[in-house]
Parts: sequence; C-alpha cells; structure tokens
Amino acid sequence: MAITPDQSQPKSLEKALQEAGLALDKKHFQECSDLLSPYVSQLTKDGILMLGKCQHESKNYNGALKLYSSGLSKNPNDIEFKGLVGLELFQLGRDAEALSSLKELIEKHKDYLPAYRTLAQIFEKKNNKYELRLLYQDMVERFGQKPEFVQQLCTLTTEDRLYDLSVKYCMQGTLLSPRVASNLVYLGITYNETGRAPEAEKTLRRASDSFSKSELAQLTMAKFFEEKKNFLEAFRYYKRAVEAEPQSTKALLGVGITGAEILQLQEALNAFQKVCKLDRQSLPHFRRAANNLRLSKNATWLKKFEVGIETCN
Repeated sequence: MAITPDQSQPKSLEKALQEAGLALDKKHFQECSDLLSPYVSQLTKDGILMLGKCQHESKNYNGALKLYSSGLSKNPNDIEFKGLVGLELFQLGRDAEALSSLKELIEKHKDYLPAYRTLAQIFEKKNNKYELRLLYQDMVERFGQKPEFVQQLCTLTTEDRLYDLSVKYCMQGTLLSPRVASNLVYLGITYNETGRAPEAEKTLRRASDSFSKSELAQLTMAKFFEEKKNFLEAFRYYKRAVEAEPQSTKALLGVGITGAEILQLQEALNAFQKVCKLDRQSLPHFRRAANNLRLSKNATWLKKFEVGIETCN
C-alpha cells in the first residue's frame, strides 16, 4: 500500500528519504515514489536518482524522463543524467531521440558503459545485428573481454556467418563462461557450417549433455542429426528439447516430424496435436505426415491423424 506524507504534519525530507530507501530495498516502487514526490524541488542528485529509479521501476517513464531532464538542465555536463534521459526515451518508444542522445554522449564520454547498454537494447529491438555486433566489438575494446560481451559476439558473428570471428569469440566464451550453453552451441554450429562435421558433432554432444535443461542445446543437436537424415537420433534429442521446454513449438514439431519418419506414430501424433494448438503454421507438416501414411496405406493410423488434423482445424 502506498504511503503519502500526512499533509497536516509533513514528514521531514530526511525521514522521507530514509523511508523511500527502505521501500526501494523492498521493491515497493510506487510507495517510494509517493514518499519522495512531494519533496522533488528539494532533492539533491542522489534523491533525484532514487526517485527516478522508483518511477522507472513503476513504469512511469514520463515522470522519470521529466525528473532526469530537470536534473540535466541544472547540470548539462552530468553524464549520468544524460544516459538516463536516453534510457527513458527508449522506454517511451522514442528510439530516434534516444539513439541520438546516447551516441552524442558516447562520443564525448567513450568509457560510460550504461550508455552502451542502452544502445544495445535499441539495436536489439530494431533487430539491427550489424550495428549490435559493431557495438559489442567496441565494448570489448573499451571495457575488456567481459563474459557477457564475448557471449553476444559469439552469437552475432555466428548468425552473420563470420565464422573466423565466431570461432574466436565462441572459444573465448566457453573459457570465460563455462556454464553458458550458447557459447558451446554456436561453436558447434560454426564447425558444422565450415565443413568440420566430426568436431561439430562432438561439440554439440558436449553441449547437449552438459546443458540438459537448455532448449537451444537439445534443439541444435536434434537439427544436426535431422539434416543428416538420422531421424532416430534427431527424435531422441527433440524429445529432450521438449523436456527442457514443454511449450517449445520447434521441439514439438521436431518430435512430430521425426517421430513420423521412424514410425513412432503415437508420440508423433501427440506432438502434432500439441504444436498445432500453439502454432497454426505447423499444420502443413501434420498434413504431410498424414499423406505419407496414406501413401503407405496405413489406414488405421491415417484415420487417427485425420481426426487430429480435423481437431486442429
């Protein structure tokens, strides 16, 4: 429940700051905002930052933007306020303004990490992988090989098919973050895409075995075998992917397709029925499996699949 100062006996600013700090620690963000808002004109920078954080966490991005802009107007050279203005502009969907503000900030203060982090969010939202990769490469140059930066570069360089770089970053990532599945998975993908199939299989098996709860690791291993028409192994790993993430449409569809190929028809049918409720685009695969049963003259299972398809429709 929000607490507001008693108007007949106003709380002192000092007491309000103390109580707001306790509310912030407890993640009672609206309560924190209500406690400090009456004293906004009296707040020092630390108080403004506290109130701004509470407003931000309460999703009052307009309020936080006004607060930080006011602080910036009093001290135009304050890089913290400048960075937070960019963050709130981004939260409000004013991406172009946020981008301009943050780029200007970084040009003047190249070592201010929070601005880079907000820029990364903007590029992720726009799915601008090129700019995102360049940004993370700049961050590695500026701030060193932090595990999170290297992990992002491992993913981005693999997806951009820059395999010389992806080997470098993914191998670094496996050393810096041995408990992160994606570094090992994307290293395996890189090996596979560059014609090093034995190394790819070894790496992807290691990833799937080490990260049994990683949908990414299980799916990638399954796809590796499916591409090689080893449907039995692919089926096994797609099932493991479903165990890792029961609502995964890719995993369920994989169980359906590969299960139909190896005549594990009940499991295939169950998977198709589940996935078609989650993703209508999976229905053509369901129909294709039924058509194969028609061609093989498997009337009993064809009927069951047709009933399942009708249910999906």
